[in-house]
Amino acid sequence: MCIRDRYGLLVSLTDGDAKDILKRMVESGEKPDGFRGLAYFQRRCDTSSASEMLRNFHKVLFPKRIASWAEVGSIISRWELDAAAIRSKYGEELSPNMKSAILLGMLDEELHRAVLQRGAVRDSMAYSEIRDFVIGYAKDSESRKWEAKAYKGLNPVEGR
Repeated sequence: MCIRDRYGLLVSLTDGDAKDILKRMVESGEKPDGFRGLAYFQRRCDTSSASEMLRNFHKVLFPKRIASWAEVGSIISRWELDAAAIRSKYGEELSPNMKSAILLGMLDEELHRAVLQRGAVRDSMAYSEIRDFVIGYAKDSESRKWEAKAYKGLNPVEGR
């Protein structure tokens, strides 16, 4: 079956908007191509793409809050991957200031306060500097907690 035959078959099986799409394709100077006609149908009638796009945007713009400091690095990395996927799939990119604002929104109160005390927002630190500070601060705090747990109950006078 040649391309023209596929196009003719599509025209004979469609009506309404679908037939109008096929007619406009030929009227615009394109060859009557059945495969291209099917591609137009899929692009026009694919309802999952719009809802998927909105769901992906929502996931990047409103990420889950960081509950455990031990997960800070992995949650931020996952969020950055989601943002990169939006950039490659839809051509949309967050500005550095938007990234910083969203990152600050992900933080719990103590981490947020630590970033503000450092002057990250006031001094216009780059997103990557804020991210690195948050990850480093969380790692240091987690390691101090583990050290405190390890030394808890140790009596320095008795050496136990």
